[in-house]
Amino acid sequence: MLQSTPVSIAEGWGNARLVAVGRQGTATLTIEEGSVVSERLKTKTGLAGFVSDEPDTKLTGTLRARLTVLQPGMISGYSANVVAKATRTILQSASLNERDAAYSALIQALAAQFDTSFETQIRASMSQIIVR
Repeated sequence: MLQSTPVSIAEGWGNARLVAVGRQGTATLTIEEGSVVSERLKTKTGLAGFVSDEPDTKLTGTLRARLTVLQPGMISGYSANVVAKATRTILQSASLNERDAAYSALIQALAAQFDTSFETQIRASMSQIIVR
């Protein structure tokens, strides 16, 4: 199964949400960071660890991007910056399918936060050039 990544989220967002209108100018979507980090969590050992089912893995997704729009004659242009983060934990007893589902849920949460945050930033910093 081909899984989405933070980078593919940003690329898909740019393709779906950014539409060029007008005759001149440049918009650049720069993906500064796109990662999912898996961290092993400390769990109980011995009999207590054997009978308990606690989280043993923490997934942290980060997506940081910048949108810059330059129009002819402008020196600084417009920009919007976003950092989206999401986390999920996975239980010791989780099957491979459940672990994949946790990753997918993380990516979906990251995509939703990225979209909401970018839309808010764009409306705040680029309201003069937005065409609806």
